[in-house]
Amino acid sequence: LTINNNQLQITEHYKNLRIRELLIDYNKNLWMATADEGVFMFHRNTLKSVYFPKTDKNNKPISCWGFCEINNEMYVATPTGIIPVEQSNWENNDVFNQTSTLICNDAITGSGFVLIGTRNNGIYRLKNKKSEQVFFNKKEQLDNIIIHFEKNDKGFLASSKWSMIQLDHQGNFISQKFDDYDSLFSYTMNFYPFDGGMMNARTTGVFLLDTSLNIIKKYKNADVQVVCMMRPFQNNWWGVSMDAGLIRIDNDKLVKLPFPDKRLFTLTTWNDTNLWITGVKGVFRYTEGYVRPFTPQNGFPIK
Repeated sequence: LTINNNQLQITEHYKNLRIRELLIDYNKNLWMATADEGVFMFHRNTLKSVYFPKTDKNNKPISCWGFCEINNEMYVATPTGIIPVEQSNWENNDVFNQTSTLICNDAITGSGFVLIGTRNNGIYRLKNKKSEQVFFNKKEQLDNIIIHFEKNDKGFLASSKWSMIQLDHQGNFISQKFDDYDSLFSYTMNFYPFDGGMMNARTTGVFLLDTSLNIIKKYKNADVQVVCMMRPFQNNWWGVSMDAGLIRIDNDKLVKLPFPDKRLFTLTTWNDTNLWITGVKGVFRYTEGYVRPFTPQNGFPIK
């Protein structure tokens, strides 16, 4: 990144690498799931990357989505089940064998079980090497497209393209709430629970909700449409948008921030000084207004 005569210039690296998910694991390493290049891990101490290719029996790339840690081992949700990241051969893996028929979007661990969000069949629970369906809407198929999981005080909260779904601490269905908060067909892209409420990133803006999922405040901007996710960072709410790039809530307003990529998908914080951000042009580290591309010179994943 260079600045000449107040003009921002950036060199693009690996612009075709489509990163679907970022995760900081229990050892504070950065993991990246991609749509067609497998999984990368960026080590926090050595600052070197490790590549885990994921291909099917025909040697075609497997699209990787949400991460899940099971017994301190990293797994990733794919259209062919939940796959162990660090195993090159997973045909005998118990988790994979119990989920290989499911088209998986996301997963989250509970006490002795795993909840799995699918792309067309609602929510499954994997327990004692058996999988069972714990949520399915027979009347509305959009409700069976599960996008995201988070833990909350009641157990687990899931978002679909139709509603917010509450499960208890054992993964049993409790209730759901239709979440078209602005009388338009929109849905939750991602959400982040916190004490006293939840920040909901949607295809039409950002919504602050209370613990009962009622609207407290709407944050909208004519120049910001699809908001992928919001996260707390340095005493503020930061987010990424598919059409507006990096965004932030300032003085109760949703504002766009200068950024070299306008199509962003995910962000996470390594600590309270760095934001890791992914977009069409690659991976970036954002520190106090300074944007650094994640390149081979500073540890970008190399296969």
